[in-house]
Amino acid sequence: MVFDVCHAHLYCNLYQADFLEYGRTILPFVRHMHISDASGISGEGIQVGEGEIAFGPFLDLIKAADFTWVPEIWSGHHHHGAGVYRALLNLESYGKGL
Repeated sequence: MVFDVCHAHLYCNLYQADFLEYGRTILPFVRHMHISDASGISGEGIQVGEGEIAFGPFLDLIKAADFTWVPEIWSGHHHHGAGVYRALLNLESYGKGL
């Protein structure tokens, strides 16, 4: 199953669910992740660290899981992938490793 992190966060915001608990519940079924930040109930594909997701605790949650992943930043492929590259650097800054 693909875990789209920002869409899951939007869902949790809409239904007032705990995002980390949601992640904990589905993690055993996840084999691939799309990673970006989110805001409110419609702010998707935001640059990592610029939305509402607490990436430190989230990265702690997923650190032992076995999955592939890709940053999925809105228009991140423009300018030779500058948004994707920035997302990689932002994720690296949390020091948790993926």
